[in-house]
Amino acid sequence: MNSPLRVTYKSLDNEFMKVQPKLGLEYNSLFSSRTQLFLPILRQVITTNFPSIRHIQSIPDAQQQQSSEKIAICGLIYKDCKKRPNLIKLFQKDRSLLKSHKIHAHYTDPDDELFLEDKHGRVQLTGNINFEHYITGVPLAITGSLNNQGKFVVDTVVDLDLPPQRHMLKHSSQSLSLVFLSDLRIGADDSDPLKIELLTDFLCNDSISSAAPHQRTHVYIAGSSLTPIKPMKRQFEQYSAFPPEKIISSTQDLDAFLSQLCSTLNVTLLPGPEDPSSFFLPQHPIHHSLIPSAYTFSTFTPATNPHKSIIHGMLVIGMSSQIVVDLMRFTSFSPLECLEALLKWNHLAPNAPDSLPVAPTEETDPFLLDETPSILFVGGMDVFESKVVTGGQGQRCLLLSIPSFCKTGTVITVDPSSFQCNPTIFDIGLTGAQANEMIQQGRGLHQKKEEKVEEEIEIVIDELDGDDVE
Repeated sequence: MNSPLRVTYKSLDNEFMKVQPKLGLEYNSLFSSRTQLFLPILRQVITTNFPSIRHIQSIPDAQQQQSSEKIAICGLIYKDCKKRPNLIKLFQKDRSLLKSHKIHAHYTDPDDELFLEDKHGRVQLTGNINFEHYITGVPLAITGSLNNQGKFVVDTVVDLDLPPQRHMLKHSSQSLSLVFLSDLRIGADDSDPLKIELLTDFLCNDSISSAAPHQRTHVYIAGSSLTPIKPMKRQFEQYSAFPPEKIISSTQDLDAFLSQLCSTLNVTLLPGPEDPSSFFLPQHPIHHSLIPSAYTFSTFTPATNPHKSIIHGMLVIGMSSQIVVDLMRFTSFSPLECLEALLKWNHLAPNAPDSLPVAPTEETDPFLLDETPSILFVGGMDVFESKVVTGGQGQRCLLLSIPSFCKTGTVITVDPSSFQCNPTIFDIGLTGAQANEMIQQGRGLHQKKEEKVEEEIEIVIDELDGDDVE
């Protein structure tokens, strides 16, 4: 087996690892930090695009202006979703409603209200703005005027440009190939071990390296690599407990899978929503005690979620499913539209901490997006999609929606020099249980063959011994 060609790779996850949660803090410090970071950028955008319109520095000052005057204001969005569950209101109304309350999969509603706020106050928005395209925490600059009800009638929404792009792919005699997959769910009941074996052969066999001897490959695994463990209630126990044998077997299988890949490839592993990692975002890497063999390889990179890295000179940013799945609950966006919106908003997780768990911190907002990556990907989606977006200063970014491997058997190979994407689908038409049964039957047949060979050897030895005696 060939040793892997080392890819020029540098992880930037220290930006997320240095975030130290301080649980005694309130989340207003995070919003204040975000507001302070974005206000100068938004004001510059207003000055550039609308030099003739008067810019009001604070929202309370804007509310004091004449209703007919056209002005420009900026701040962060707050979205009041009527369908969003509010347990405090339900508890105050009737405790019995807590059990019967309907939880909506999608929180958008025609009666939703949108506000723009800064550290001084807030004003309700109406007019020329699509409520389904914004969520709480999004930085926004708008022009318009106040009506008689004190609402701000939006005339124009001023979009931010993509952040500057400082890292680009370096040209080399050795080409680079990137492989993206997610949601392996190794050990799950619906996971197909035959697909995993086919995937391993596809990535590690010598035919790929012989076809492209000067090609270097880097694999990104975007979260949910282990089986989602459901609590089981044991007899005479008040609390639920996890079945330890399933946890141990799935982590051992993942460790063996990663070790086999790392012997021939460069691998980056992101944690996901059901992996054994921190609950708050950014999630820390999966601990080395769970996958000890993989950690021994220099080609293995345990990553955070979200994850940043510079590979062969270009910036790659990726995440597991949490941010995009939550974003789709509050908007009408598809996964690719969510990624494009994050780029335009210059922020990786504007919905945190409003609807995403994130650790309160006094430091600068860790999810600020100050540079356009060459590739931005999200894992755990339903289907594969890709799109190249461009900015006003020539920035180019490939957006990737990586489907669940457990559900679709799909792996994406990307040529970063051309942004060409090639999906490969592994489908043997069996359920996870059927595949497991087939593997067990195969192992049983193999064991029977070995036993039969041993019996035949013993018979031959006995006959030889008999001939010697004669």
